[in-house]
Amino acid sequence: MPILKCKMCGGDLDVTEGASVCQCGYCGTSQTVPSADDKKKLRMFERADSLRRSCEFDAALRLYEGIIADFPEEAEAHWGLVLCRYGIEYVDDPASGKKIPTCHRASFESVLECDGYRQAVVHADAVARRVYESEATELERIRAQIAGMVATSDSYDIFICYKESDGDGGRTEDSVIGQEIYDALSERGLRVFFSRISLEDKLGNEYEPIIFSALHSARIMLVLGTKKKYFNEVWVKNEWLRFLKLIEQGERKTIVPCYKYLSPEELPKKLARLQAQDLGKLGYLQDLVHGVTKIVGVRQERASTISPVAAGPVACGASALSQRGNMALEDGEFEKADSFFERALDADPSDGYAYLGKFLAARRIASLDALKNDIVAYEGDRNFQRAMQFASPELIRVLAAAIEINDVNVAAAKKAEELARRKEQEARRRRRELAEAKRKYEAACIAVEAAIQEELAPLVNAIMERHEPEIATIREQIGALESSVMQERVQLQMEISQLKRQRASLPLFDVPRRREIDTRIGWADERVRALDSTDEAREGHRTRLNEALAKRDSEISATENSVRKRHPLPTLAEFAATVA
Repeated sequence: MPILKCKMCGGDLDVTEGASVCQCGYCGTSQTVPSADDKKKLRMFERADSLRRSCEFDAALRLYEGIIADFPEEAEAHWGLVLCRYGIEYVDDPASGKKIPTCHRASFESVLECDGYRQAVVHADAVARRVYESEATELERIRAQIAGMVATSDSYDIFICYKESDGDGGRTEDSVIGQEIYDALSERGLRVFFSRISLEDKLGNEYEPIIFSALHSARIMLVLGTKKKYFNEVWVKNEWLRFLKLIEQGERKTIVPCYKYLSPEELPKKLARLQAQDLGKLGYLQDLVHGVTKIVGVRQERASTISPVAAGPVACGASALSQRGNMALEDGEFEKADSFFERALDADPSDGYAYLGKFLAARRIASLDALKNDIVAYEGDRNFQRAMQFASPELIRVLAAAIEINDVNVAAAKKAEELARRKEQEARRRRRELAEAKRKYEAACIAVEAAIQEELAPLVNAIMERHEPEIATIREQIGALESSVMQERVQLQMEISQLKRQRASLPLFDVPRRREIDTRIGWADERVRALDSTDEAREGHRTRLNEALAKRDSEISATENSVRKRHPLPTLAEFAATVA
């Protein structure tokens, strides 16, 4: 039987039979374990867990899906999907010395909403369910923390994916080439994510939010490789697979494999079908920069926030009353600010800054910048429209920037809504198809089992008829022997009772007769005890009966195995594989 390994440290687990939770004797972590009811399943778990601990999440995920196809109610396999989808690695905490989870594949989807978690909870027993719920809550805290950090991370146009260090700790040629590309693209005004520079002043636990943000914001990914194995290095492959997944989900992104000393056929299968760039070709850098800028366009400098004047709605050219209203906004005195802006409009009904101030005061915010992450119906707001109507050129730039950011937010919301809708449609389709596949699988199993029983029944009956005479004869012999023993025992017990009554009625001086009766009683008692002890003849008959029954059952079992080989049962995986 395969040995289960700790999912945190990889040490051997000593699992009590039937337990769903155990404690690792090496790292001391309590964790859920799969049910040990199938050797094949445990071997698949052993391989999947090993891949996951090596951070080869996609390969591990496919194995967990294979387990679920054959064992759909295995809660630990569903939980394995969760660990892979969020790229969970357990590392040592310097403060506590315990193993704690880190996330290498952040997502906007909550762990608690993940289908894998929900299925794990549904199929787990009460003890394992509490562990899953506790672990999922901690993973969701980490995921939400990363998502919060993403909001403040920089956005990028290009993501350079490459291997930084060789086996001896030195820089790879990929790193040198990557920096040349980084410098060339940065000179064009493009924002380029290049980990050697983009992460140089960051701590390890800050990497994932930045990488996650870069993957989602970048329009193009350049995957560099001067050796075939570099494309398949764990973290390199992790990045370009995540980027490919965004493309498969409908994101308008482009991935460009860039190779040197290789042929296009040596690229990984998923990259080999893409248009690639040969880094050994003369003038490759100019060609690459030209192609990238053609897709992205030369970046025009745009403020990430609205404008310096957006910190307050008024600047030079605004009236004194509007300026006082602006100071009240900054102090959070919104009713007072609205009063100043109203007075400013009484003095000048065409004061665009005053209208903007009333718009902000009504929303109880100090600046338009505070709305950059919200969706606002600017077109339907009377004060905002008046501000646009009477705006100075400077104010027009502020308002136009606000509208532009709002349009981006609206587009992003619509895109997210459409993506969620398509995802739900796909999930419903897959549920329907999986349900139909399961129904067909169960029907196929029933049909095969019926065919087996139809062929097996007459064969079993023939075997039973062939062995029944011998078995019946032995049982009759045992019955006759036991009946004879029973009759003799009853006769002896009656004789003993009668002798005891005779002895009791004798005079005390009739010693000879008493001795004679005592001798007879002793003989009868000895005979009864002999009858109660093991009877060789009876044991011999029983041995023959057991041998006859075993021979008959062995023939039936061999016949059934032969029939079942001719009618193999289908597997659920065969039917699940038909679902796209």
